Amino acid sequence: MRTVYPTVPPKVEYTLTDMARELHHTLADLTSWAQRHAGAIAAARATYDEREETP
Repeated sequence: MRTVYPTVPPKVEYTLTDMARELHHTLADLTSWAQRHAGAIAAARATYDEREETP
């Protein structure tokens, strides 16, 4: 949401909507998962890359 205040200089405040707050929680969970599994993700990528390079 965007709220504009009729002041000089102009002042504007932004807040998350309910839908954005819900999405924020989901993205925070996904980020946390990715951080916890970063090593395994990197290893899986390396394994895939090695397999793709081998004819």
